Amino acid sequence: MNFTDFGMLIIAVLSLGVALIATVHAKNTSDAAQEQVKVQRQIAKDDAQPYVWADVRPSVTDGSHLMLYVGNSGKTLAENIRIETDRPLPTVGSTATELLQDAIGRFSTGHASLAPGRELSWGLGFGGEILNDKDEDLRFTFVINADGPFGPVPELKYVIDMNDWRGASAIVPGTMQQVSRSIKEMTKSINKLGTSINKYKASAD
Repeated sequence: MNFTDFGMLIIAVLSLGVALIATVHAKNTSDAAQEQVKVQRQIAKDDAQPYVWADVRPSVTDGSHLMLYVGNSGKTLAENIRIETDRPLPTVGSTATELLQDAIGRFSTGHASLAPGRELSWGLGFGGEILNDKDEDLRFTFVINADGPFGPVPELKYVIDMNDWRGASAIVPGTMQQVSRSIKEMTKSINKLGTSINKYKASAD
């Protein structure tokens, strides 16, 4: 083998090495792109699933009664909704107990559907009575399952501890409707006062 042939061999080997490096780089780039596409698809899929939750909190109308709320904060319809608690929730009054038992019974077998942004609620009773007994444990575990457009959503399991609420103030958040009602009532009072003043002036004259 002369010098020229040896040089050509070296060039061929170097070219092969460069080609191999380029091939590996291209494969890594392709794998990374495919993984990114997979991640983006999973994100889009998760974002399109419903998000069903349950919560116990004061009524938004009076702040003194406790309510069980069930809602769907996701972007799509939730179906076959199953909600279970480790033990029955506390209630005050036979009517509240019966209605809540019926609701939990429906959810235990699979509530048909819940539209995006929709909330349902059931009254438990006056909060002061439910939270009155300091020796009663009011810690409950919720387990929530539901189906979305891509099948079952991940199971939610969490604890709601009403023991922490004892002694808390019942504050109703203000709404524009309440403000409007207050203004109307104030206007009526002012009008009545004006009428009384006018009558008094007329009688004095």
